[in-house]
Amino acid sequence: MNWQAIKDENEVNILSQYSESGWFLTISYIMYIVIAASAYSLLPMVPVLLDMIDPLNETRPRFYIFGGEYFIVDNVEDYGKVYAFELVSAAVTAWLICAVDSMYAASIEHCLGLLAIVKLRLQMCTQPSCDSRKDVSYRLIVQLIRLHKDIIKFSIGVDLLFTDILESSYSSSFLILVGINVLFLSFECIIVLTRFGQLMELMRYSMIMVGIVVHLFYLSWPGQKLTDLSIGLFQDAYLNEWYTCSTRAQKLLGLMILRCSKPCQLTAGGIYVMNFSNFAKIVKTSMSYMTVLASFR
Repeated sequence: MNWQAIKDENEVNILSQYSESGWFLTISYIMYIVIAASAYSLLPMVPVLLDMIDPLNETRPRFYIFGGEYFIVDNVEDYGKVYAFELVSAAVTAWLICAVDSMYAASIEHCLGLLAIVKLRLQMCTQPSCDSRKDVSYRLIVQLIRLHKDIIKFSIGVDLLFTDILESSYSSSFLILVGINVLFLSFECIIVLTRFGQLMELMRYSMIMVGIVVHLFYLSWPGQKLTDLSIGLFQDAYLNEWYTCSTRAQKLLGLMILRCSKPCQLTAGGIYVMNFSNFAKIVKTSMSYMTVLASFR
């Protein structure tokens, strides 16, 4: 809808730049997920390949992708079937993660493009005028305030509320994801400390721990960029040549400045704010737990 409504060449270029940024971000993330998931899923095949290349007097211990207990089959006797099932499950999980996280990042990048357009309009809106009927600044400020309101309320076009879409699609699920990631990260720190003598196990659990940290970072990054750009709008609105505008345009710009003083934030369930500060706190707390536990070994 925004691509149809925006006609200015500079503004279309801004949307295109952020669209390309979103494309690059999602493609890079998908490539990382594919490589990481493939490496983790194929790691249990190392003992099998070593038994074929350099056999020992006994079979090397077998590893599993998830290590679950399946009561309808014997994990040892039906290792191939169990591994195939877990491999398919890992592929489906990776596909779902790519789909959800990529759509989230692309949506935020589009929103960032709209905020960048508001920033451009703030820089271009201050034009002196003595004739109220030709008050260009007033009309430009009205347009940018409407766009800014649409972004804040995430209302795109007619009756589509983008905020409701994002909140209903991501807020609750991200709260669950962040909670699970924090819980798993704490447990993974403990497991890594207890697996120092087992190379394969140490590699597997270290990969999980790194994956959790990267996932949390990827979820926090778009939220941080949204907050930073929305904070920058306050400075842009305050530092432009507002004094050259008409009185009624200055009043509108004052309302704009007042609203921009409150930055836009993405939250997980309204509890956890998606930004680098909270991400750093989670990682720092987990590393502190790991350091304390390591001191008791």
